[in-house]
Amino acid sequence: MEMWSPYASNFNNPIRYKDFLGDEPDDGLWGRLQQAVINVKDQIISAALGAGNAYVTNQFTAGIGRKYFSETGLTGNNAIAYQIGQKGADAYSTIQGAIEVLGSGVDEVLTVGVATPIAVPALIHGTVATVVSVKNLATPIKFSEGGTTKSGGKYTEPTLPSKTVADNGKVKAEHYTRSGDHGPPHVHVKGGGPETKVGQNGKPTDGSPELTPTQQKFVNEFKSDIRSALKKIGRWYNYNRQ
Repeated sequence: MEMWSPYASNFNNPIRYKDFLGDEPDDGLWGRLQQAVINVKDQIISAALGAGNAYVTNQFTAGIGRKYFSETGLTGNNAIAYQIGQKGADAYSTIQGAIEVLGSGVDEVLTVGVATPIAVPALIHGTVATVVSVKNLATPIKFSEGGTTKSGGKYTEPTLPSKTVADNGKVKAEHYTRSGDHGPPHVHVKGGGPETKVGQNGKPTDGSPELTPTQQKFVNEFKSDIRSALKKIGRWYNYNRQ
């Protein structure tokens, strides 16, 4: 906590760790580099999974069994990478299908006058694969932070937290998201001083009054509840911006 000795922060290693408030040290630049590598790896895997699913269903099942990102549990950039992988496979299948149609079917009709029995399956397969792939290519990429789910082909709105996020009897934090409160996500801290707005960093938003000592103590006490609520509000905003 902020009121503890500053020597308790940074795990006694201020070169590696950063902790401006003394209550939440992290790995700083080194940690971010490690996380970036992990993120890139996860996105490559997600894209490969999407490409594999799209290619197999386009080529062998006429689109049946295609798995949408909302059915995979992937969120954020991994969900986007999965969909990009699918789009790449869709584009490849479109080209491959067109080549089959032109090379194996239409060409024989034009030169021989009729498609041979061997060319007919290729003509049918190429046509189906092309139609399915083009249809999938036309589907827009969706963004998800974990709040949207797919049910019966429709995306459901993320759940907002209760209006009262935290309350100790003297000070409380509330949000008015459904009442038209604009972003970025924040809660209203009421009581213990002038009403103020607190954002995801636990500090007053631009133009809002500073926290009084009583309000700061309240925010510190319910920090996890406030952050959890603001994440849900952020998902709700992202969903409704699509």
